Amino acid sequence: MKKTSVKIVHISDVHLSKGLEDDPCQWKNTLNFGHDLQALIAFERILKDIDFDVLVVSGDVSRAGEESSFSETSKFLTEKTALANSGEIGLDLIKRDKPYITVPGNHDRYDGLVVVQGALDRYEKYFENQSVVHLDKNDSRINFHLFDSSFEGGGFAYGNVDSADMKSINSDEKGINVAVLHHHIIYPPEHKRNPFKSMLELKNVDEVVSYFVANGFDAVLFGHTHRHYFNCIPASGLVDNLPDKRKRGDVWKRMVPGFVLKGQLGDDCCFGFEYTKSGQPPSQEDFWIYLFAKHFLKKNELKSPSECLNSRQFHEQLKTYAPFFYQRISELRKNKILLSMAPSLSKAELFKKQYGFHVIEYLFEDGIVENVLCSYYKFIDGEFRLRGQPRDFSLKPNHR
Repeated sequence: MKKTSVKIVHISDVHLSKGLEDDPCQWKNTLNFGHDLQALIAFERILKDIDFDVLVVSGDVSRAGEESSFSETSKFLTEKTALANSGEIGLDLIKRDKPYITVPGNHDRYDGLVVVQGALDRYEKYFENQSVVHLDKNDSRINFHLFDSSFEGGGFAYGNVDSADMKSINSDEKGINVAVLHHHIIYPPEHKRNPFKSMLELKNVDEVVSYFVANGFDAVLFGHTHRHYFNCIPASGLVDNLPDKRKRGDVWKRMVPGFVLKGQLGDDCCFGFEYTKSGQPPSQEDFWIYLFAKHFLKKNELKSPSECLNSRQFHEQLKTYAPFFYQRISELRKNKILLSMAPSLSKAELFKKQYGFHVIEYLFEDGIVENVLCSYYKFIDGEFRLRGQPRDFSLKPNHR
């Protein structure tokens, strides 16, 4: 038996200022705080001791979208840069022959003090806009599917994944599939949802989650909240417990806290809905099945629950399209999905220095993933330190 380890370092929300040695608090405003140089120095130091295979950056590489911040981040990742007083800094990934992957965040669409999401022109000068990246090691493969959840016209921080980017995965392709985006798709149990922060959320989270489950994704990596969380749960824990918004009016919907997610997760964004033709609100389950079916069956003519007379009529049409459909739903709900929400690597926020990052190690046997180990490193007393022991999650139901 051939055993292979593939190790991913997952960082997010670097928030680099115009220059590497800029005062991160020069604007005296938490919204515009830049990076903490000491955190970057500590990250470079510890990364020398981690034998990783790929570095993943899940958005917000820039403080406020200044072109120089993208240039400085690119240099920090790929080479060494001299510091004014003494020494140098940089991960030197090109020389170390280590690949890296980035996706944009909402801050990467800002234009200096204009903190609304605009174009990605400056970001794209320094970072490649990719949709899929394959990482092969021995006979094992990880397919990274990259999604831009920021969008022009999205205000300060709203997220949205374009439906055109949610493409079906080739089921014959080997390896495991990992989604990377900036915006969070969950609120974990220990993270209370602030109803006034709805402007930070992924607007079409229901569609995105349904797409991930329908296509059997093995992991989702994201950031945005600047807080740490990872877990490996059945897809049913992610889908069945999505709270639903059953109130009319956008303002009221934002004020309603999400429901507690049955001990699996925390609060989350919610499903939207319209009444059925008989005047009844469709069930949350029916709406998720509809979103799932759109991705799984690829039937554009499929009627939503709101377009049917009632729930029975909705389910009858599904049976005509695919008699095996419900069996497949049951199978996919058993799949385990790793969720990695990385904290900010280095954003200097007043009274908060909760910087950190994750290390995700997939363990393969003869090209089939068996387990995944997740570790959390936190910035303490000027150094990044491993917090607790790595968590070991079995993934056998997915790939056996």
